[in-house]
Amino acid sequence: MNKEIAAISALLQDRDMASFLQVTPEVFDAYGDVYTFLIDYYHKNKDFPPATIIEDKFAIKVITDVGSTKHHVEDLRNLYMRRQVREILRDTSEKLQDGQLASAINSMIAASSVLKGTAADIKDVDATDIDDAVAHIERVKHLNGRGAYGVQFGIPGIDDFLPSGVVPGMLGLILGYPGRGKSFLTTLMSVKAWDMGKKVLYVSLEMNESEVRARVYTVAGEGEWSLRKLQRGDVNVDEFKSWALERFDGKNIFPIISNDSYARFSPAALRGKIEEYSPDIVFIDYLQLMAPDNGGDSNETVKLKNLSTELKLLAMSTGVPILGVVSATPSDATDMNSIPELGQVAWSKQLAYDCDFMLAVGRQDNSPIMGVAWRKNRNGPLTDFVLDCDFDAGIFKYEEMDFDDAVI
Repeated sequence: MNKEIAAISALLQDRDMASFLQVTPEVFDAYGDVYTFLIDYYHKNKDFPPATIIEDKFAIKVITDVGSTKHHVEDLRNLYMRRQVREILRDTSEKLQDGQLASAINSMIAASSVLKGTAADIKDVDATDIDDAVAHIERVKHLNGRGAYGVQFGIPGIDDFLPSGVVPGMLGLILGYPGRGKSFLTTLMSVKAWDMGKKVLYVSLEMNESEVRARVYTVAGEGEWSLRKLQRGDVNVDEFKSWALERFDGKNIFPIISNDSYARFSPAALRGKIEEYSPDIVFIDYLQLMAPDNGGDSNETVKLKNLSTELKLLAMSTGVPILGVVSATPSDATDMNSIPELGQVAWSKQLAYDCDFMLAVGRQDNSPIMGVAWRKNRNGPLTDFVLDCDFDAGIFKYEEMDFDDAVI
């Protein structure tokens, strides 16, 4: 029995358009035109065509007593995925034989990401199903009681305004002008989350992994180490090793992913790292240096718009929240000390639209006072706070005060 014709025949019998729409025309292979015709006919006529129209138009024989649409669609999708996996492996093998290692890896990751999107089911819930709602609430309550649901950071100005922490599927942003401390805030949040038992994945596209690692050690040491001395190797190695063995004993690993100047880091590559490390949260510094999987490389606005959509879908499909650093465009080029507003994301406002929350940072030149303001929060109110920062010692003191009122 031809599987594509079986699925088409099943639709005409049980009229289960919801299941039919779970896949794309590509899944129907040579019968993609029949798939498209059925969808168009249904949308235009709010009904299904009789079998004779399909038989006459496409020269196929509709089958009777064929079973459910859902069954055949799932069968077709599995068949399509097997074909695509074989194609991906064949293409990868050919590139490897030609010595194109980087191209083989990148194309395999990109193709696998698209294929995974095809494999995903669309989820729905019935708001009137109270038993299901109660079960979800009890599950979240249990996970929150164990500290296992959302990611928190031990920073009151952040945790108090995210009821369950940063939960699966969220996309968050840290916005700021250059040199204001947004990367340090990101490092602080990552170390705090790691300290609270969460699995962290840190992607640095601006600094190499050694620079980020030195910052992590400095922040984790809370005054134990000087960042400048760590970076130039001016520390007692035995003392450092003794401290590190004790500080990291029994903790989760803390993978730091960097990018060389020739690689192209995209959401597909990030998906591969998420599958490799299974993190509870991902930090990316910074998003304007990422490349989307689907075009826009020659135009920064299109690039960031596509990237924003892909990152939000990645966070939702993997269930792993993503927190990314973004640059701000100043409304006044002479004022780089204030805290930027929501609409000042460089190149594309799409990131501001897609994100679930945004923290913006500001700092006067040579001042230790960093202002942090909520610019967007889908789960709570907007407020601000300050951090008294000793960047070299990795010490950050939280203060509940307005940035404008802080002593600078």
